[in-house]
Amino acid sequence: MYRARNTVNRRACLYIYDKMENQEFIVFDTETTGLKPETDYIVEFSAQKFRIENHRAVLVEEIDIFIRPPFAMEQKIVDIHGISNEFLEDKMMEDVMLGDIQNFFGDKPLVLGYNVDFDVAMVQAMYQRQGQTFRPFAVLDVLEMTRDVIYGKDVENYHLGEIVEMLGIGAGLTFHRAIDDVKATFRLLEYCCQEYRSNPVLAKEKREHLYVNRIYFWKGFNKNQSGVYVETNLGKVYYSTFLKAWQSSSVKLEQMDIDTMEREVIQTLGISGNKELGKMTEKKFLAIKNTKKAAGVYL
Repeated sequence: MYRARNTVNRRACLYIYDKMENQEFIVFDTETTGLKPETDYIVEFSAQKFRIENHRAVLVEEIDIFIRPPFAMEQKIVDIHGISNEFLEDKMMEDVMLGDIQNFFGDKPLVLGYNVDFDVAMVQAMYQRQGQTFRPFAVLDVLEMTRDVIYGKDVENYHLGEIVEMLGIGAGLTFHRAIDDVKATFRLLEYCCQEYRSNPVLAKEKREHLYVNRIYFWKGFNKNQSGVYVETNLGKVYYSTFLKAWQSSSVKLEQMDIDTMEREVIQTLGISGNKELGKMTEKKFLAIKNTKKAAGVYL
């Protein structure tokens, strides 16, 4: 089974280093009381701010703060990150600490993380509880870049610590503490960008064009197969709404220009972008199909 990840992150990775001279981005991570942003709280917030200088990322600022939640954590949570309730007893709560985090982020930051959607959701929930709104300029997931770059290698899971150890870039780091996770995520970012530049299989200019002949939605035989299917000149590909990835059993997607094909699919469907593609359902697709048909366009 061949698979190509969402390519937005790949383009963005190279854009950061090539087009953002003298501009900044932030890599951040959180440790929390649990996995539900609506009811759980951040207990450690860590981040590093980098500025691009001569196409290199230079560390300019770092923050690592602890925050006392309004309730005691369960022992199974403490066992994960090692931050005890006793340790947090003399720490300030989020209503006091939010100002430091806001000052670090600044206005509309470009933020990166590893499985970053969770951390963004936790920060957004914290802001909302304090009557504020967290509005990053853009959010990039280094986990998605990593899946793209190391696809095909013998990987049992994508736990951050195991990935950086496998790639030989984990020296001096411990894990499940936010600040070391930030450092590991930045090392992965640099590794991925280097791979995008040096690996011809990942380089867009080496990829073959896919011509879109037909688009349809199929639920599949399992959740991985459910998604938007595209019949092309080289075979059938589909965007799995579960995996949020382009997949194919017949087309070597890592050798194809997925970017151009994806833009054509998005334009044809009249949707805003790949996030909407990832949320597609059979009902939504049918509504789009009927609207297009009424306008004389057949998918």
